[in-house]
Amino acid sequence: MTQSPWIRPPIMPERCREIKSTDAFAPLADQISDLTRYVAHRVQRLRATPLPMPPGQTLIEAQIDTPQGLGLASFLWNGAVLDHLDRRIEVLSAPMGLFLEDGGLVAAAHWLDYARLFCAALRAEQGGFLLCRSAADLAFGYALDDLAPEVQALIAAQDYGFDDPAAPMARHHSAVMAYDTGLFRVTLALHDDGKLQMLDDALICDLPQPLHVKGALGLLYRRTGFADV
Repeated sequence: MTQSPWIRPPIMPERCREIKSTDAFAPLADQISDLTRYVAHRVQRLRATPLPMPPGQTLIEAQIDTPQGLGLASFLWNGAVLDHLDRRIEVLSAPMGLFLEDGGLVAAAHWLDYARLFCAALRAEQGGFLLCRSAADLAFGYALDDLAPEVQALIAAQDYGFDDPAAPMARHHSAVMAYDTGLFRVTLALHDDGKLQMLDDALICDLPQPLHVKGALGLLYRRTGFADV
């Protein structure tokens, strides 16, 4: 049977791998069924992304066939327990807080990956929060082809990177983030408990509606054709 394409690319494509082995797929699908209202056979595809931060954690994403259409659910796996990430950010921040408490240092590149996942797990009014590593990352959540050339040039001109991605990360950092219908320059703070706080934001430009919308149980759906039933 032909599989439907993933409705969204992986957050960290260089680390992500599809789970195809039945021995690995079936137990995870059963746990996902226990955590959601959808029976295991509705879990169409699974992929795993081992996380650089916090250590020992893996992001598990499941594409599920629901009455609203294909939905993407996100979970955190510590090798034994699978936890749903929707509106339970402590599932992610708690192990990060323990790492920081033990004196762990976070390289800038790993900090950014952690921040991207942390932000993606939150819910904005019209979808999620997208922390961008480059202008190309905006295509992860927005259709940009219809933007005016001067707006596209403004987006391309932003500073998305770090001076030294291998250096230990400061607890405060300026970043470019898209959420709802805007692109913003934000200041993020990483606290001792592993949580991120947005200290301020300044609008860079307006954006179209996000390509995805969050539905029941925090599943992410394509906005086009989404039926909230």
